[in-house]
Amino acid sequence: MEYSRGARVLLNGVRYVSTRGVNKGYVFFNNEEVIDCGEEPKPEYELAELVATYDYSTLAVHGYSVAVELTSYIYRGMGGADLSTYTRSELKKIAYAALYELYMNGITLPIVVDQYPDIANELAREHQLKLAILHEKGTLQHYPNTLYLEEEDGKLYFEDRKLGEKNEVFCSLRDISGKCRILYVSGAPTYNASLVLFIATGRLGGLPEALRILSEPYRLLGLDNGYISRGSRPDILVYDLRKSVKTPPLSVPEYALLRGYPPDQVFVEGDLFFDKGEPLVLLPTSIYEIAVKHESGLHGVRAN
Repeated sequence: MEYSRGARVLLNGVRYVSTRGVNKGYVFFNNEEVIDCGEEPKPEYELAELVATYDYSTLAVHGYSVAVELTSYIYRGMGGADLSTYTRSELKKIAYAALYELYMNGITLPIVVDQYPDIANELAREHQLKLAILHEKGTLQHYPNTLYLEEEDGKLYFEDRKLGEKNEVFCSLRDISGKCRILYVSGAPTYNASLVLFIATGRLGGLPEALRILSEPYRLLGLDNGYISRGSRPDILVYDLRKSVKTPPLSVPEYALLRGYPPDQVFVEGDLFFDKGEPLVLLPTSIYEIAVKHESGLHGVRAN
């Protein structure tokens, strides 16, 4: 599929999750917002730079947002990692690999909670990524297009607006509840959003509740309503229901999200990051050599 960054996109004949549940129709967006969505697109929408027609064989859903620690990515699923022996360049490469998996899995707004927030800040600026970064107030330089959550005396602030007590805003998969505003997943062995959704669905009593948690940061930060609707951010995931490994009963197409596989297309602010598994913005990297170098240095690591 030919695509250029900054293009207008029409997804036609798609099932999409809105505030009213799953609808059949189209989604039309650019880099700034979902311009329109509904049952039948206007003829001029067919002039978009990218037009994809699916015959209702795909499901589109708003992108996800969770909190993660990037630099400990190589130790995910383990606890107590000692990162003091790693060079800055190694930590930066590990953090980049973490971001790659996050976007691949549909985490379109990662919220970085890290002991090295400056590394995430640098990666966001170099690759023009939309991240939210948590840091102690006054300790990190702010750049345009990056979102900053500031912590002061145990309280969180965003653009000088108080979000609440840190321990009330964040939750983990172990203590997830309907009151959770930002889900922290760094204790999990994978960033597979399908697994996170599955666990959250079981603990919250349903998939709609789990989807709400994974889009709640968008509402908390005042970015949009967390669903595909007019004016929402164009962070959109597309799942191909024709693939047997993802096909659910079509009366409940949203259950394709729980099948264990990443989305087939990932749009971040209207840009196509992944298309059928092919990376178009971030390139994959290997951190195996870093793991080999530190093979005998598992200081303080313990299984959860």
